Amino acid sequence: MSLTAKVTDEAPHIMSNIRVLADTSSTFQQLRQHLTTITSIEGPLPGRRRLARPITIVIEFDEEEVVVSEPEFHMHASAPTEEEALIAFRRIISGYLDSLAQREKTLGPQLRDQLNYLRSVIASE
Repeated sequence: MSLTAKVTDEAPHIMSNIRVLADTSSTFQQLRQHLTTITSIEGPLPGRRRLARPITIVIEFDEEEVVVSEPEFHMHASAPTEEEALIAFRRIISGYLDSLAQREKTLGPQLRDQLNYLRSVIASE
């Protein structure tokens, strides 16, 4: 859906057309689906935990889902909306800390690095 508006300059004989794309247009939605945002999150996590400091995440809009990723250790969550993906991501990193901690003695170097990272950013309340 597109809207056309006529805009007049100070001189009444000069007119120009401006095409405005409505937020609900398919063009806008298609562009949004291919956007990538780098931001940070902080605050509460499930299980009476919280992020001890902000962590960097990447939010990608891909086809019919939103993917939230932690770029350093490649932890991901996805859901139909950004809000749901962020909730899922918080749940996943909190649960992943538990999973890695239970297997700590058998972890290889890469998983041990992930565990140490999660312990450094997640605190109990």
